[in-house]
Amino acid sequence: MKQKGSRVELLIHKLKLEDAGDYTCDTGDRQSSATLKVKALPVLFKRELQNVEAEEDGTAALSCEVTKPDAPVTWRKGSVGLHSSDKYEMKQKGSRVELLIHKLKLEDAGDYTCDTGDRQSSAALKVKALPALFKRELQNVEAEEDGTAALSCEVTKPDAPVTWRKGSVGLHSSDKYEMKQKGSKVELLIHKLKLEDAGDYTCDTGDRQSSAALKVKGRTTVIYLFSVFYIKQLSVCLSVCLRFKRELNNQLTYRR
Repeated sequence: MKQKGSRVELLIHKLKLEDAGDYTCDTGDRQSSATLKVKALPVLFKRELQNVEAEEDGTAALSCEVTKPDAPVTWRKGSVGLHSSDKYEMKQKGSRVELLIHKLKLEDAGDYTCDTGDRQSSAALKVKALPALFKRELQNVEAEEDGTAALSCEVTKPDAPVTWRKGSVGLHSSDKYEMKQKGSKVELLIHKLKLEDAGDYTCDTGDRQSSAALKVKGRTTVIYLFSVFYIKQLSVCLSVCLRFKRELNNQLTYRR
């Protein structure tokens, strides 16, 4: 407060929005009032958002710095507004503003914007896919002709897309080939096996491959066992017949 002669002055320093209002000078005999209007300074960016690259399943951090500490800001991805949740963590300390995106998925990639109401800052998030590896490889399998063979393995990423092939020939789902996937477990069922189904089969995640051999056991073993049984029965029958013939010859000789 300053006064020089008849001049009286009130100086209000470091104005804030809440300083706006009616002010009165009172002489004791008279009063004089006036309204102070405080014009908000625009909230600008001292440091803009920067493009970020992070790995799938990890956390990405997008941060910037504004000119007014604790100035309210909003976030959006593309044109969709974001709100604080387990997925999106919004932090603000003084003039530093940060958006944390947890448990990243490939679809989280895109453009993110911080909006102060006066200015906007945008940056791109790139999500790097984790390679789909094998927790459990394919194992060699032996199955019988006309039966079903099951080739199975386990990958590190649940529901990761895979392809199957026999040798260099790609396989597709059909009555012959049944392809199953539940979480990280992948399985190929080959129905109505034929001898020509034997060979090397490969599961390909795009990042890694796992191969195993299928051996198809023909029905010759059954035929062989049947043949052995038949021959044994035939030899018993021949033995009985020969003995009967000898006994019959002996009886005929005795009668003479």
